[in-house]
Amino acid sequence: MWLITLKIIELFAGIGAPRWVLQLANIDHKVVWFCELDKYAEKSYREIYNDYETPNLGDITKIDVNNLQKEEIDLIIGGWPCQDISLVGKRKGIDKDSGTRSSLLWYSLKIIEFYKPKWIINENVGNVLNAKDYGIPQKRKRVFIISKLNENWMWKFP
Repeated sequence: MWLITLKIIELFAGIGAPRWVLQLANIDHKVVWFCELDKYAEKSYREIYNDYETPNLGDITKIDVNNLQKEEIDLIIGGWPCQDISLVGKRKGIDKDSGTRSSLLWYSLKIIEFYKPKWIINENVGNVLNAKDYGIPQKRKRVFIISKLNENWMWKFP
């Protein structure tokens, strides 16, 4: 039982896999807003969670942090597009201002700097964890980047 409701933002939300994991783990949370460009993914997201109220800010490149409501956010979570860094993708890279889909990661930093959340979790392709080993029906290695604000903190993956 959680003593607080985590306030979260989902970037590159897709159909809301991070939200699903929080529900599976019985972590009380509220999505303040999410960011998803694909209208079909958004429709699925809303249907899966029966959530037609949470704002979708859409295209991350169009989000102006000066227009965002400043509030305390506990967690920003998401996984930026992987097409340009995946071993089976285009491999055009992730460099800032490169125009690749994977370089959309850099837009996340503006949002992170604005909110300064307690936690950040990013997920993407890599050669560390395989989704099939954790009950996800796909054979796909993943990497998770977990950050904690203003604390000396060390965590070992179980």
